[in-house]
Amino acid sequence: ETTIQLERCLTLRRQVYGDRHPAVAECLYQFGKLYEAVADWESSHGVLVEALAILEDQSVRDEIAIADARANLAWTLEHRWGHEAAWEPLQQAAIGFQEHAGETDPRTLLCKVDVARMHWLRREPLAAIELLDRIDQVEWDSLHQRPAETLRALAHFAKVKQEVGELAAGDALFRQQLRLTKLWFGERHPAVASSLSDIAKSTFQLGRIEDAIRLTQDAHGILRQYFDPDSPTRLQNLCYEAGYRWAWGDYGVAESVFRAALQLEDQRHPDGRSQRWVGIISSLAVVLRDAGRWEDAESYFQQAFDAANLRSSVDPILIARLINNLARLEFLRGNYFRAEALARDALAGRSSALESNHPDLAETKLVLGSILTECGDVQEAGG
Repeated sequence: ETTIQLERCLTLRRQVYGDRHPAVAECLYQFGKLYEAVADWESSHGVLVEALAILEDQSVRDEIAIADARANLAWTLEHRWGHEAAWEPLQQAAIGFQEHAGETDPRTLLCKVDVARMHWLRREPLAAIELLDRIDQVEWDSLHQRPAETLRALAHFAKVKQEVGELAAGDALFRQQLRLTKLWFGERHPAVASSLSDIAKSTFQLGRIEDAIRLTQDAHGILRQYFDPDSPTRLQNLCYEAGYRWAWGDYGVAESVFRAALQLEDQRHPDGRSQRWVGIISSLAVVLRDAGRWEDAESYFQQAFDAANLRSSVDPILIARLINNLARLEFLRGNYFRAEALARDALAGRSSALESNHPDLAETKLVLGSILTECGDVQEAGG
């Protein structure tokens, strides 16, 4: 119904105003937002480029409308071709909002957050934090008119903090996101479940495993009201709980849930191995490793490696995590020299991709130190 109404509006405006009028651009812009909502990024890209060209071609330019179109075009470009393609139009949008809408305008603040998020995706977390730390509590609360974008921004800010090892700060931001989510959407909205899940992950990183399990179960109680049992959303939440159960030593439950998730992901992507599939199968391998089923674990780690390396864009952090987990497996099996070589590779990968105080980097150093101690190289292990 919305599509039909927009098509009528676009046809009428073209007839009345001609093809290059701002009113036509406004209608094309709405088409772009509609295509974004259904993840049709190719169609969204086409109409937004046309709308932006019309707006930029006017003798009297609406700079705020141009900035808004550029921001949405950046969002589409990111989903279609990746974050590097979105970088330039997003920066242009941020400048446009700041110069013509003002520093404290919600559109300026949200665009600033998106620029920070892009810094994070480009592995520039310190630049992201420099931008985000300038936004105070009052400014966050003022963004209630665009709640979805604001909550997404807070989640990314929290992840940036965690990326540089500031786990407590990240946890505090996730809890701020939960407060605003409940305020704007109510206590039992699916967005509350998503926020609870984020806090559970943060709580787990802080070492409070029982709290993480409880928060995940609270999230699942909300998701049951909205999603079928086999939906990816519910299954993903169960995978989080399985991970916490694994950390708690409940290997049987963790294995069964990961296998169910793997089966669903195979059904959703029968022609290829998604990044989620790689994550699930590597998690299953870790469970089997810690349960003492080392040969099965090695087989699944190898499948994860093969799938990760076949992807069009190889994630160095994912590869380093797989190598680190395989090093721990070889260490448990007593293959110390192979374990040492793998641990050094994992350390090199994580050192180049993560900040020096990141907990994942510390984990790899501990693994390498344990291996060196067993090999008798106490001096290097202590360093």
